[in-house]
Amino acid sequence: MADFNKRKIIVTEDGSHSILVDDINEAYHSDRGSWQESVYTYVTEGMLTYLRKNPASNHIKIFEMGFGTGLNAFVSLLSKPENVSIHYCGIEAYPVGQEEYSKLNYAALAQKESQPSFLDLHICEWNSIQKLSDSFWLEKLEGTIQETPIGSGYQVVYFDAFSPRTQPELWQPAIFQKVYDSMDYGGVLVSYSAAGIFKRSMQAAGFWMEEIRGARGKREMVRGIKM
Repeated sequence: MADFNKRKIIVTEDGSHSILVDDINEAYHSDRGSWQESVYTYVTEGMLTYLRKNPASNHIKIFEMGFGTGLNAFVSLLSKPENVSIHYCGIEAYPVGQEEYSKLNYAALAQKESQPSFLDLHICEWNSIQKLSDSFWLEKLEGTIQETPIGSGYQVVYFDAFSPRTQPELWQPAIFQKVYDSMDYGGVLVSYSAAGIFKRSMQAAGFWMEEIRGARGKREMVRGIKM
């Protein structure tokens, strides 16, 4: 059984930090660049794609499978249009501790100040909805997706679990059925992965899928739509 709390901070190619889990030799993000992967895969091809297709939306709910370092939440906060508010829910079985998140360099890489700040995303309480600004609510759930209720009404899903190679149990049809059922029709799911088990599980759950170009270092990724 891998120890997911045995980990260390590493620097990826674009200068942004990630965290490496020693027992599985896998990082939380692409070694080609944590920041660029988050911006492209989740914000550009997920959140902003949904908003472009639904221009009347001024409040969206985002669910993230694998809150991790909080990078996807932070980049979503920085990138959202001013007229859009976000309820962001992330689930994490192995929360990053203060001795780790306080050393991550994401706030230093941001092009602008944010409200809330990167540290605010980590300091706030788990397992409750926290209003961090007039346009950003954060709900962090500690637990596994198999056992934890995740709510409903999501327009955007970031599926950022460890790879099917290391955690195949997170890429099974039952997981994607649970996520599918939590989403609104027209909702968008994006992931860095294009693995066969992922595509088959998405199809079994009922998603319409499209393969698109992946972030730097990845040939392709998958985007699913709840039709």
